[in-house]
Amino acid sequence: MTTPLARLTAWRSSRAERARIRAEEPYAHGRFLTHPAAGTTFAFWLLNDVDTIGLGAGVDKVIAAQAGMYPDLVGRRLVWFGWHESPDRAAFRAAQDAEYPGASGEYLDRMADAFVHSSLGAAWWRCVLAVRVADRAVAREHLPLCEPGAPLAPELSEFAQVQHEVRLLDDVIGGYGRRLTAGQIEDLHREFTRMGLPGAGAVTPSADPMQPNTHLSTLHAGDRVEQWVPVVRVDTAPTGFDSAAQPPWLAWFGRRPGRTYLVAQGTVVSPGELRKDMQLRLRENRSHERSSAKAGYDPTPEVEDGIARAVQVNRELRAQDRIDSYRVQAVVKVALPRDTHEAAAKAVTSVVKDADDQIHATVSHELGQYADWESMEPGRLFRLDGHVTQDSARVWAAGVPNSSGRAGATVGQLFGAVDGTRENLVMDWWEGPRAKTSRTDVEGSGVTLVVGGLGTGKSTVGVGAAAHCHEVGRRVIITDPSPHSGMARLVKTPGVDGREIPVTTQAPQGALMPHVLIPDPVQTDGTSDAEHAGALRAARAERVAFAVDMTRACAWELADDRDAMRAVSAACNEVGGAYGQHSSTILDALDREGDAGRRVGKLLRGKRDSLEGMLCFPAGDVDADRLTRSVSSAGVTVLTMPGIEIPDIGLDRHDWTVGMHQSVPILLGASRLAGLSLWADTDPKMQIDDELGVTLAGHSAMATLMRRSAYTSRKVDAAILWLMQTPTAMSRLGDDLIGSLVGQTLCGRVVGANAEVMARMMRLAPVDAARLPSLGTGDFTVRGFDGRVRHVHHDTGWWAPDVRRASLTTPSKEAPKMATLWGERAS
Repeated sequence: MTTPLARLTAWRSSRAERARIRAEEPYAHGRFLTHPAAGTTFAFWLLNDVDTIGLGAGVDKVIAAQAGMYPDLVGRRLVWFGWHESPDRAAFRAAQDAEYPGASGEYLDRMADAFVHSSLGAAWWRCVLAVRVADRAVAREHLPLCEPGAPLAPELSEFAQVQHEVRLLDDVIGGYGRRLTAGQIEDLHREFTRMGLPGAGAVTPSADPMQPNTHLSTLHAGDRVEQWVPVVRVDTAPTGFDSAAQPPWLAWFGRRPGRTYLVAQGTVVSPGELRKDMQLRLRENRSHERSSAKAGYDPTPEVEDGIARAVQVNRELRAQDRIDSYRVQAVVKVALPRDTHEAAAKAVTSVVKDADDQIHATVSHELGQYADWESMEPGRLFRLDGHVTQDSARVWAAGVPNSSGRAGATVGQLFGAVDGTRENLVMDWWEGPRAKTSRTDVEGSGVTLVVGGLGTGKSTVGVGAAAHCHEVGRRVIITDPSPHSGMARLVKTPGVDGREIPVTTQAPQGALMPHVLIPDPVQTDGTSDAEHAGALRAARAERVAFAVDMTRACAWELADDRDAMRAVSAACNEVGGAYGQHSSTILDALDREGDAGRRVGKLLRGKRDSLEGMLCFPAGDVDADRLTRSVSSAGVTVLTMPGIEIPDIGLDRHDWTVGMHQSVPILLGASRLAGLSLWADTDPKMQIDDELGVTLAGHSAMATLMRRSAYTSRKVDAAILWLMQTPTAMSRLGDDLIGSLVGQTLCGRVVGANAEVMARMMRLAPVDAARLPSLGTGDFTVRGFDGRVRHVHHDTGWWAPDVRRASLTTPSKEAPKMATLWGERAS
């Protein structure tokens, strides 16, 4: 039973604790935080996310824009808080639900878990800027009066100056961030005092001045939880920044593995003040130099360094523009909390070494860690002495606010970790038509080019994209010559609504006739009558060009006969481009093109029993509409070509076998056959194409197919992927045409001439181009629809096991299950 004395003692203790809290503990209201023990009042803004990765030459423009606020903050006490924030799983999952209403819930849950919790280790680097608005602790009841517009009684007119200061700061910082709320400030305070400790219980820090870190402990769910928190300090920082070759030195700390907390305190110095300071330093050091010389001594290294530094700064101030002439002088501290004492020591060793190697900064670690940990609490002030970094506003802005934020799209397939960051790239394959091209203000292309040699993982990218498409309820049509590929195995995966159509053995005669493989465009919403009429004319012209390519490919024996090839062009132009025409009309037109035309016609009629003849120049009728329905009936449809003989890359055409020549029109026609399904409706869908057909057919066929793909992706919401081993044939089209027809490019390991071609096609900086020959399996350099270049590792660890097994490139041991073109899958 509690005695009256015990109750009185408890009451007095609680009252004393409340008094202590009111006298010492910080408190917040609105955007303001007051720290009674430190005697300060700050206003807080969360700075906007600024992703500088992959911008190339554009990064300097972005950095200059971010630096624009610093000249207007001269003389104020500024504090930057940087820390890792885990992505919001619920928000990510909700965005996916909104984009994919027909998606598998299990699939979206698995992807959301991987996005937040997997070995990818996603984390975003956030930065808050705090500005001191009063050099005293504003009373708790008066803190609301600091907000501009709050009514003031005559006896409280002293807060008019605070309101004026906050209003000025809103004008300066408003375009670079948004004000925090009291709840967000409390979260920030909890983050920087608990350093990752869970719960809300009291934190007990160790205060041994000789220990190399601060030991934090708390009780959570009945268990004692501990953290060891070493704090390092930046002694010297790089004085310049090469945006093309290195990360911003402040942002570099946010890209490191493990939890990281950065606090920088300082002020912005104007050119005039800096010039005065440098002149004073120069006079002082010159005086020391003369005194030493008079006494017969050489000047000390410190004096020589002081003179050199003063001369250098004065020279820079004369040569630099306005932004560079403003300097941010600050003390930077970085906390590295870890779960064990050993891990904390290892983190310190790593950051000291890596800072020297990677960003040429000197980082020190000293004893007296409790004071360093305590000084990182929001509202407290550093002593701005000792090793104070001094950078131009431009260099400072390159790392603050940060180079983090969301990588890639808001919704889509979780692709993998972005090299040099703590971010995961989300790939929206349908983003292209919604994005503007980098050079024109028109719709972009939905074509994604995936390039890489054998074993680089490009086929795995295709399997993953197809599986994603199926899981979110969108159709996908694939052309892949091999019936044993990962694409073909995907349709046999349990739970996949898929079918394989072996074109060479199951397709009916005439399945690859030129005039039925390019449909008439459908007039969609937002397309005017004039635009639709122009699209119809373009489709007719495209059919003529495609008929020329297919006819020449089938008559490969006469490829060196110029008269015969001219006859083919003349006959196809005479037939015209009306949709649905039978290819026999081309043979009839060839008969009217003299001896050369009759030679070609006779050759093609004699091939009607050959594989390419039956598919491209049949004797019977063809139901074009039924052909379209056949490739649009399943969730995942794979067109394979068993039995065809594909020539090795680089093998001279004169050395090709008959089977190799026969493969050209079949591969080229199969790509067009797959395209038929895209026009069956305007729902989002995907086409994945192997490049071999268009590569073997030559650059003319490639150009027409690329134009058709780019046009189709915009008009019927289609994402189109091309998988290629070599970009050489495509490079002949010219960079401008490629730039307008390809929306984004993923490049795996390529070497030699292929690496040079890809570096030019992707417009890579030298530092990015140099990585192409050494990329590992699953590593890709990505120029996205947004024009940014990122280095990404394609992660498949979160995929369903059956899909991962299907993506393996080892040959399948079980007999492939085929399907007739019109019937159901047969066992």
